[in-house]
Amino acid sequence: MSRVNKQANNLRNNTGKFKSAYAAAKALGLRPNTVVACVNGGNTRQEACQKQQLLSKTQEQTLLKWIKELTASGYAPSHRILQEVADEVWSNKCRARDVELRRKG
Repeated sequence: MSRVNKQANNLRNNTGKFKSAYAAAKALGLRPNTVVACVNGGNTRQEACQKQQLLSKTQEQTLLKWIKELTASGYAPSHRILQEVADEVWSNKCRARDVELRRKG
């Protein structure tokens, strides 16, 4: 959870150290509109752009977990292997979205 989301939750529940979105924005060095949008349930830029990413957040986390497990076991994957795995995940995502590709797959 980001610092903005944390403060927005605190403002919504009246449990935070800030009495207003403006005070929170000033203390966090953010624009007041950013904090107000978050308090009102708006998405962060990262959340809003999620659909434009090649891999979903869950897929990225799974890939990162796999990399860490391989590295811990002494077999750090090369850049080429990572690219191949990411491409495979992405191509499966495309096939799932595109009916014509599903027929050919």
